[in-house]
Amino acid sequence: MYAGFPETYSAFKKLFTPIIEDYHKYDLAKGGHTNDMDHSKLNAPALEAEDAKYIRSTRMRIARNLEDFPLGPGMSNIMRETVEKSIVSELVKFEGDLAGKYYPLADMSEEDRASLEADHFLFSKGDRF
Repeated sequence: MYAGFPETYSAFKKLFTPIIEDYHKYDLAKGGHTNDMDHSKLNAPALEAEDAKYIRSTRMRIARNLEDFPLGPGMSNIMRETVEKSIVSELVKFEGDLAGKYYPLADMSEEDRASLEADHFLFSKGDRF
């Protein structure tokens, strides 16, 4: 199910609430989900240098909307371009281990596309996602 606008969740609350609660395994009436982005609270062992050498890269999936923009189905092409420019303007500020390269889908070379697909950073053409 997709909600094209944030207001959809309240307008169709009777439909969305049970689905959200089942999927995320919590009760919205008891406060729902809270974000805690404090990495120090993660229950994960520190990587030893020997183990860390096997990690070559990581990826992020941005799947939610930004404030002041509708969810994906409700966005125009101009809105999508605005969001992309906004995100890229922040990504280029990353330094050191966080620095990387941004690959825009619209202008990606076939060589880059093939490489990213082979490394499983990009879905293959025809992939249902």
